[in-house]
Amino acid sequence: MNTQNVKTRPVKCVGNSVDTNEFFLHPITLELVLNKGPQKICPTELHYVNNKPYMVKPVKSVGLNDDSKLSDRDIQSYMTVPYLNLNMEQMLSIYKINSIDSMIKWLEENTSKPIETVNRILMVWIRLNFEELKDNNRILVSIYKKIGKKYFNNKDEEHYQEKINNWFKKTNPDKFHLDLTEYIFN
Repeated sequence: MNTQNVKTRPVKCVGNSVDTNEFFLHPITLELVLNKGPQKICPTELHYVNNKPYMVKPVKSVGLNDDSKLSDRDIQSYMTVPYLNLNMEQMLSIYKINSIDSMIKWLEENTSKPIETVNRILMVWIRLNFEELKDNNRILVSIYKKIGKKYFNNKDEEHYQEKINNWFKKTNPDKFHLDLTEYIFN
């Protein structure tokens, strides 16, 4: 094939351009990305050069080094099962939970939700506030009294404080599965 006569098609920017120091969700990789470059970029400028993925304007993924590359397999994986990483504050902000009062309000307003949903949000909140709750967890007693009555038909409330204190003593905050609900009711 004669490459001298091959025309190249410029890559069009389909979405909005992204300013320097601005975050965006990359439309192909679905990563949260920060434009650290000196100029605006177009997040859809990923294309192939020599049969390999290439970005015209380098976009560095948050938390990754500058020489990270996506393989064809990575791109396929992200397109089929996107990687989504939300930190705890982001997840709680989706539910408008930013304080103990908003956590209690959310629990009161969502009594019709399945226990799995309620517990997942509660586990995130406990993880985020683990150190404070370790020393001051009386609010958890009232929360678990309500959960016990609603979801477990449990009226044995006198041992909740003791169980909660024991759980905090035995639990490492870095543990992947921090499930106080399971500990109390199983």
